[in-house]
Amino acid sequence: MPTTARTPPRLPSSPWVALGGDALKALLSAPTLAKTAHFVLQAAPQRPVSQELPTEAAPDRTESVDTCVYVLTPPLGFALVVPKRHAKRAATRNLVKRQMRDALRRRLDGWAGRQMLIRQRGPFDRKLFPSAASDALRAAVRAELDLLFAQAAAR
Repeated sequence: MPTTARTPPRLPSSPWVALGGDALKALLSAPTLAKTAHFVLQAAPQRPVSQELPTEAAPDRTESVDTCVYVLTPPLGFALVVPKRHAKRAATRNLVKRQMRDALRRRLDGWAGRQMLIRQRGPFDRKLFPSAASDALRAAVRAELDLLFAQAAAR
C-alpha cells in the first residue's frame, strides 16, 4: 500500500494583503502619520501585544513539525487611494499606484502586521508633467513617497 505524503500548507506569496470595504472605511478615520504636498499616510493604531497572546490552554498538536507552517507575524494590510479628481488620466493613476506599491515593498520590515492607507491628496501640476507616465513624474512621485515614509518613521 503506497503512502501519500501530505503537502504542507502554502504561505501567502505576498507579504501584504490589499484592504477594502469596511477595513478601508476604518482606515479613512485612522490617525495621520505623515503628510506631504500630494500624499498622506494613515495607519491604524497597533494593538498591544497582550491582546495577541492566547489566554486559554495550549491546543494539542497532532501534526508533524515538517508539515506544519506557522506565520509568526501577520502580513501588512494596505489600501491605496488615487482619486480621479487628482489624476485624471488612468496612466497617471496607475503610475502613482505602482510607485506606492514599490515604496511599500522597499519598507516592509518596519510595517509588518500594520494596516495602512496611502492616499493622494492633491494633483500633480500637468504643466510640469505633461506626459501621463513620464520618467520625471515617476521620479517626483517616488521622491515624495520616500519623504512621506521618512516622516512616518521619525514619528
